[in-house]
Amino acid sequence: MPNIAVSSHESIPGVDIVLGDRFGRSARYQTLELLENAFLSAGFTIKRNDPYAGGYIAQNYGTPDSGIDCVQIEINRRLYMNESRMEKNGDFDFVASRLCKVWQKIADHIPTTHAPESLLAAE
Repeated sequence: MPNIAVSSHESIPGVDIVLGDRFGRSARYQTLELLENAFLSAGFTIKRNDPYAGGYIAQNYGTPDSGIDCVQIEINRRLYMNESRMEKNGDFDFVASRLCKVWQKIADHIPTTHAPESLLAAE
């Protein structure tokens, strides 16, 4: 997301990450907590649903009552790029490594399941 999207809001100066779950309609509360904690533990600042609450995909595919969570994750461009030149900045690799830690923390909480034998590819 462009930095101006969050820097122009008095209520959310300097926000790094915006998590959009359509105000609880596209993801379970526990999922948002997991995501928020993962980003916070990597040192990012977080805001929920403001200025981005989730778009078409979150609205149409997130069905938390069915166990399908959909969260829009907006990352402030100022963290990793010079927006006026559209080039990586000096923090790009550092931010990428922090994001890898976030993704790993999230992945560690995703249950693994195996497809039934009937769904495996034919021999």
